[in-house]
Amino acid sequence: MSGARAALLALLAAVGLSALAAPDARALDVTIELGGGSVLEWDAPDQVGNCFGAGVFLGFGDLAVGLAGAAVLPDSRTQGQFGAFWIEGRWAPFHLDIPLSPYALVGFGLATSDDFQPRGDVLPAARWVTDGISPLGTAGLGVRFGAPTGLQVALDVRVYNHTHGGVNLIAEYTF
Repeated sequence: MSGARAALLALLAAVGLSALAAPDARALDVTIELGGGSVLEWDAPDQVGNCFGAGVFLGFGDLAVGLAGAAVLPDSRTQGQFGAFWIEGRWAPFHLDIPLSPYALVGFGLATSDDFQPRGDVLPAARWVTDGISPLGTAGLGVRFGAPTGLQVALDVRVYNHTHGGVNLIAEYTF
């Protein structure tokens, strides 16, 4: 765990130093986001769950790096929940030019145990996280609407590991 913290601090320090060294000091921005969405397993699309998350990102130009986390509530028939946190990078090549801008994202992190409690009256539940902490990878594409600073709304489609997908609706504020 301390290795992940050290890597995050080094990454954020590098982002901050590169932004300070930039000719235009206003190149660095901070984005805070809150959102929610759906999580579904490819092998069991009828077992759709929900997720709610938050993140803080440092952006410079068309790149942003930050820390995000989410609480995931799988299908109500499984009565399980778990948390996840990850480091995420985003590339939005048109973010500074137009109000409707596409972006790509990739992230790596960890997911906690799902506290699985099956109910006897349903089919066996599809599980994502078993006992203990599991690695998490995510990649996706999205579109953001709003000015470069201030309030924005984003919608993205993601793949989580190789087993799940999801759609997220996010409200962001960029300083």
